[in-house]
Amino acid sequence: MTWFFGFILIMFDRYYISAFNTLKSSFGKHAIRYALYYVNLLEFLVYALIASFFMAFANQMGIITMHITKVITLSVIIFLFVCFKNWIRYNGKRRHVLNAKSKHRTSLQLWKLVMLPVVCILLIVVFSKAI
Repeated sequence: MTWFFGFILIMFDRYYISAFNTLKSSFGKHAIRYALYYVNLLEFLVYALIASFFMAFANQMGIITMHITKVITLSVIIFLFVCFKNWIRYNGKRRHVLNAKSKHRTSLQLWKLVMLPVVCILLIVVFSKAI
């Protein structure tokens, strides 16, 4: 199971460095902040997508789920944790190491980076309609 979480972290590393390299030419020093915002948003949307899938699945199976106020509280806590984790993770040395490793790889194109959160939001809406 730890290989799965390692894969997820590597995936978000790749999205961060792709967003950073794409935005660096346009925004300069602000690209660091914008790439961090992008990864925070994308990671939270992926977690929300997984949660909405399991909530729709539990609803179809007739399993009792949490009350909406508890869900909102839990999502705020998860969002704050994701922001803090990414701020610590991509601040300083880690970004330089990822940037050095990515010199040999091609980064994702801008339209792909934009479509990832849009697709996540659309899938969340589809799963929330099933609830």
